[in-house]
Amino acid sequence: MLTARAGGELVAIPLDAVVSAQTVEPGDLERVATALAFGVGSALIQVVDLAQVLGLSGGTSLGDDQNTAVVIVRVGGSELALMVQQVLGRHEVVIKALGALLAAAPCTAGAALIGERMVLVVDLVDVAARSLSTKSAEPRLRPRAVSATRAKVLVAEDSPLIRDAIRRELSRAGFESRWPKTASKR
Repeated sequence: MLTARAGGELVAIPLDAVVSAQTVEPGDLERVATALAFGVGSALIQVVDLAQVLGLSGGTSLGDDQNTAVVIVRVGGSELALMVQQVLGRHEVVIKALGALLAAAPCTAGAALIGERMVLVVDLVDVAARSLSTKSAEPRLRPRAVSATRAKVLVAEDSPLIRDAIRRELSRAGFESRWPKTASKR
C-alpha cells in the first residue's frame, strides 16, 4: 500500500494501481470545463481531491504551507490523479474488513493497521465513480449546521485505536465526544 495524508487523515492506496506520485504547483494544473486536469506528457488526467471524495474535512488546496501531491492511479482502462496533502511511503499491510460501525464509510475497501494507527484503504473504483458524479463537481461540502445542544453518547472502549475511530465518527455524526486523556488503572 502507498500511504498518503488526505484531509488530515492517513489513507492507504493500493500500490498495484499506482502509476506515479508527484509534487504539484498551482501552474501544473489546468482547468478543463468544470474539472481540474494534470498534464502528463501529452495526456491530461482528471484531478480529484481525495479528501473531498472521502468526505474528510480540511481538504487539499494548492498554495498551502504543506506539500501538495498527486498520486496517479490506473482504474479500469483510465487514469485518475488523486490530490493529497502528502505522500508518505510504501507499507506492506494486511487488509481487514470494516466492522458494522464503519461499513458505510464512503470509498473504503477495508482497513489496515500501520504501526499503532488504523488506516482506511481507498476503494479506487468507488472514487472513480464518485469523481464522475455531479456531486463531486460541486464546491467543497460545508460542515452541516449543528444545533447549540449536541446529543451526548457514552462509549466504553479500552482500545485507544478503536476509541479514536469511534470518536471521529461520532463527531462527524454531530455528537459531542469527550474522552479522558488516560484511563485509570486499578
